[in-house]
Amino acid sequence: MRPGANPDAKLTAAQLALALNVTPQLVNTWHTDGYLTNGERVYLPEAGRNWKGHRLFRYLDGAKAEAATRQSPRSFRKPCAVRDWDALDRKPSHADAWVS
Repeated sequence: MRPGANPDAKLTAAQLALALNVTPQLVNTWHTDGYLTNGERVYLPEAGRNWKGHRLFRYLDGAKAEAATRQSPRSFRKPCAVRDWDALDRKPSHADAWVS
């Protein structure tokens, strides 16, 4: 668990994925298909919906799912690349691609 993270915080799939350094698709897979822990399939429980209707998940439940996925021998989870926020703020220069 990250230091300073509230274990009872309710987050959307995208927010939880960012906090756990996984993809939002993996968070949704934990909810719909489940994950293995001690040979049993466990599903990430929904903690409600926000005002837009998006599913909310508790941070603690997501951290348990992430730890179980990491420890599972059948896990094919690859760590998410560290985001380069400076590169995201920069717009690509298409003029550079055409210069020969």
